[in-house]
Amino acid sequence: MKRKARKDTTREKVVEVALALRTNKGFEKTTIADITKKANGAKEIFYNCFAKKEDGVVYLLEGNIAQSHEKFRVRAESTFIEQYEALICILFEIYFQK
Repeated sequence: MKRKARKDTTREKVVEVALALRTNKGFEKTTIADITKKANGAKEIFYNCFAKKEDGVVYLLEGNIAQSHEKFRVRAESTFIEQYEALICILFEIYFQK
């Protein structure tokens, strides 16, 4: 597996574990040690992906924004009310991490 692909896979695993822990413990109570322990790795795997915990949140938000933009763009031919409803649905999806 190429180095970038390995790093991307590791990043996705770290993010997946962090989301699960955040759901159970909350963001403030979830530590990097918790994340790496659950991901079966050393703290270094987290720091190879992100400089700090907040960078992981930014990574998630950027991905969600890109996905939401694509969903919203597809609906651009709709009426204003339909677009507004779609935007609200997208925001709920981001907030509740469906």
